Amino acid sequence: MDFTFGPGGRENVPQPPFVFQEELDGGTKAKILVNDARRNRWEVKWGKEAKPEIFAIRMMWATGYIVEPSYLVPSGTIDSVGALKRAAPYIDRSNDNAFRDARFELRNSRAFPLATANWTWKDNPFGGTNELAGLRLMAMLLSNWDTKDASSSDGPNTAILRVELPDGREEMHYLVNDWGATMGRWGPFGIRGRWDCEGYASNTAKFVSGLDENGMVRLGYKGKHTSTIAEEITVGNVRWLMNYLGRISDDQIRAGLAASGATGDEVACFTSAVRSRIEQLRSLSETRPEQISSVAVQ
Repeated sequence: MDFTFGPGGRENVPQPPFVFQEELDGGTKAKILVNDARRNRWEVKWGKEAKPEIFAIRMMWATGYIVEPSYLVPSGTIDSVGALKRAAPYIDRSNDNAFRDARFELRNSRAFPLATANWTWKDNPFGGTNELAGLRLMAMLLSNWDTKDASSSDGPNTAILRVELPDGREEMHYLVNDWGATMGRWGPFGIRGRWDCEGYASNTAKFVSGLDENGMVRLGYKGKHTSTIAEEITVGNVRWLMNYLGRISDDQIRAGLAASGATGDEVACFTSAVRSRIEQLRSLSETRPEQISSVAVQ
């Protein structure tokens, strides 16, 4: 799998000229919509969430989950920019509407968000499956502390899309649609962060703590909905995820980080910490059933 171009591939890299369509009001971060030379529509986002989201999406894609293709566009200009509110600081009006370090997320013209439906970590069709447990494990591996869902008072980071397939069928896609609060320190407000390798690495030794008295995996993660995200994960769930996560190489991790705008030092730091977390899960996945009770007692 090509971590440089990710799920969209080389063929879908955003192509200038970019033409402004509208500014979006939802969410906490500035976003606009643009069309590119291929008439693809992109949601453009700036700020501290751009880089971690691009890397997280590559990791989620590599482990088999549905994601929206995203790219970092280091610099460019946008034509026909209209009135702006929150996005105004990110576009230099005095320099041909220039921008830097923007996350471009591809909008699927055949995908339609359900405005009146959403899902929560506790209430969805996938309860008790390896796939849902794997999704929760990946959220923790990436230190995604902002796991808001439909039960959250400050709005969800989950969504359901009705997707029209080329053969005429339809699918309902359940997404985590915001991975911007990743690759930093987990924890409560004032401590947690994003795209901070020192913070991310500081949590890594506590990523997997072992097994509890019931043979369930103990994890150090602290974030929103911790009790739902981190509890009731089995060794079997970890073993299932490692069938996918265990194939990812350090070269792929480095390529994904570079494609996200990481510096050389960040590439080295994050690669080491991500590898450590993967290997902690690998070691746990190799625990045999007859060993679980003895490991839990230690």
